[in-house]
Amino acid sequence: MNKKVIALLCIATLIGGVFLVNKQKDNEFYKEIPNENQENSNDNVEENKEENSDIVSEKITYEDNEISESDIENTKEIGLKFIPLVHSYDLENGHESDVIEATKYSTEGMKSLLIGAFIETKQPILFEKFFARKVKEVRAIEPYVEKDSITWKYDVDSNILNRNGELINEENNRVMLMFVKENGEWRVGDYATTQYR
Repeated sequence: MNKKVIALLCIATLIGGVFLVNKQKDNEFYKEIPNENQENSNDNVEENKEENSDIVSEKITYEDNEISESDIENTKEIGLKFIPLVHSYDLENGHESDVIEATKYSTEGMKSLLIGAFIETKQPILFEKFFARKVKEVRAIEPYVEKDSITWKYDVDSNILNRNGELINEENNRVMLMFVKENGEWRVGDYATTQYR
């Protein structure tokens, strides 16, 4: 009986050791190895961008689709108008008219999502004594141009207010807006946000 228990303990220890060794090998796969030349290569990329900036054409062409610098600037400006309209809200739906106005900039599919998410659904209470979030500043960071869409990344700073309109906190969010053409016009087709408090 004792020999069986000892044998089972030895086998369990051996199996545990094998799992531990394999786990350590797997973790090595995920380790980030610093690249000594990374800083230098980033400098070279920046130099190449500056050297080739006059070579970049006015339009980025993908098969039959053309996205111009004007399209990129237009979508950026739409986003700067759109974000304060949907990102600011209060617990008494005082933002309903703003959301309705934001639907002017969105696709048909996005309109129902905006109304459902920001008007018909109760908005979250972000902090103790929270009543409203008011966008203070929106900064366009960078666009990602794809075959048939433009996705803009924005930083959004907001004030968190109590029922008396007093500042109780501040918030910073990253907002991503994907623009697609609908009926020949660029419109917001997707809205995503990540909160950094």
